[in-house]
Amino acid sequence: SPSERPSPNVPEAVSSEAYSGGTGTESHTSSSDNEAASSDVGATTTVTGHHMSSRLSVMQSRSSVDALRMQNEARLIETHIYGEMALHDAQIADENRKRPVPMLALAVFGVIPYNAGWLWWLYSKLAVVAAAALLAGIIMITTMVSDAPDLYFYLCAACIGFGGFGGMIFLRLFRIHDLLGPCRRPLESYAANFGFLDGWWVVSGSRLSVVLGLWGCSTLSHVIMNLHLECPRAGAPSVFSCGINCAVIGIACSIFYCKLHICCGLELAIDSYCTRCYDSEGEVNSIVEWNVLQALLRRAARTIEASFFSVSTGILGVVVLTSAEMFVLFGDASSEGFSDFTANDALCVALWPCWVVPLGVLVFYFVFKAAAITEKCNRVPAFVNSVMITGPEFDPNKQYVVQYIMHSAAGFYVKGVRLNAMWALKGIYVFGVLLFSLLTHSILKSPNHS
Repeated sequence: SPSERPSPNVPEAVSSEAYSGGTGTESHTSSSDNEAASSDVGATTTVTGHHMSSRLSVMQSRSSVDALRMQNEARLIETHIYGEMALHDAQIADENRKRPVPMLALAVFGVIPYNAGWLWWLYSKLAVVAAAALLAGIIMITTMVSDAPDLYFYLCAACIGFGGFGGMIFLRLFRIHDLLGPCRRPLESYAANFGFLDGWWVVSGSRLSVVLGLWGCSTLSHVIMNLHLECPRAGAPSVFSCGINCAVIGIACSIFYCKLHICCGLELAIDSYCTRCYDSEGEVNSIVEWNVLQALLRRAARTIEASFFSVSTGILGVVVLTSAEMFVLFGDASSEGFSDFTANDALCVALWPCWVVPLGVLVFYFVFKAAAITEKCNRVPAFVNSVMITGPEFDPNKQYVVQYIMHSAAGFYVKGVRLNAMWALKGIYVFGVLLFSLLTHSILKSPNHS
C-alpha cells in the first residue's frame, strides 16, 4: 500500500532489505528484523534531515564569493595542516628554542606572544596598552606645543604612532595568532613538515637585520640633528622627544618586520613546492598541495593587509609634513643667498630627510617582497611543465596540473588586487617623481629665485 512505501530519504540498500523488489508485497522477515529495519529507516531519515537543514543554514549564511573562499581555505588548512601534516607543539617549540631571534623580535613589541604561557600573553596585552598610552601622550603634547619645529616633530610622531597602533590593532582583529601562534601555527607546521623551517629562520633573521639597520639610521639621524648639531628647525634639544621618536618608529618597524617574516615563509613555501615537483618528477599530489599552499597565501595576505595600510598611511603623513618643512628650510637658506651657510647648516640640510627616508625604504622593501611572492607564483606553471617529463610525449594529466595552477591566479592580494612587480615599480617611480617635484619646487619658489 502507499503508506508502506519507503521514504525518498531512505538509502536504496535499506529499502531493498525492508521491502520486496517491485511486487508490492512485504518480504517474509521476522518481527525483530522488521523492527530493526524500521529503526534504521528512522535514524537514516533523521540524520539526512539534520544534514539537509545544516546545509541549508550554511548556504543561507554565505553572502559572497569571498565568504565561500574563506570557508574553503579554513577547511583546507584544518584538514591538510592541522589534520594530516601538523607536528606536535613540543617539536615546533623545540625549533623555536633553536632559533628564537625572529619570534623574540616580534614578541618584544607585543606583536605576538612568544609562547603560550600567561606571562607572555599578559606582556603582549600590556604592550598594546603602552602603545595606546604613548599615542595619547603624544596627542596631548602636540596640542600644547606652539613652536613650529617642535610641532613638526610631534605631528610626525603622532602620524607614526597612529599608524603603528592601528597596525597592532588590525593584526589582532584579523587574528595574527592563528597564523603565527603561539598556539595555532599553520605556517610553522607547514614549514616543519616540508623541511624549510630552519631556512625560514635564517632568511628571516637577515631581514630582521635590514629592519634594525633602517630603524637605527632613522633614529640616529634624529638624535644627531636634535642633540648634537642643534639644527635651527629641529626643535629644542630634548632627550624626551628623541625617546618618543625612537619608540614610535620601533613600533612601526616591528609591524613591518612581522609582514616581512610572513612573506619570507610564503616565498620558501613556493620554493619547497617546486622542489618536490622536481625531485619526484610530478609524482606528488600536485593539485591538493597547491590548494593548501594557495589557502596559506590567501589567509596570510588577508591577515596583514589592513595593518599594512594603517602603517603606510602614517608614514605617508610624515612624508607630507617633511616636504612642507623642507619648503621652509630651503626658503630660509635661499633668502640669505646661502652666503651664511656653514658646514653645520649643510649637514643639517643633508640629515633632515635622512630620518624619513628609511621609513619610505621600509615600505617599498615590503612591497617588493610581497610582489616577489606573486612573481614566483607566475613562474610555477612553466617550471612544473618543464620538469614533469615522465609518461608519454603528451600527458593530459600534466597539462591539467599546469592549467590548474595558471587559472588559480595565486599570489599576494591586497584588498582583492594582485600585487606584482609592475605595481611595485609604478609606486616607487611615482613616489620618486613626487619627491623630486617637491624639492625643486621648494628651491625655485624661494625668495632668492623669485
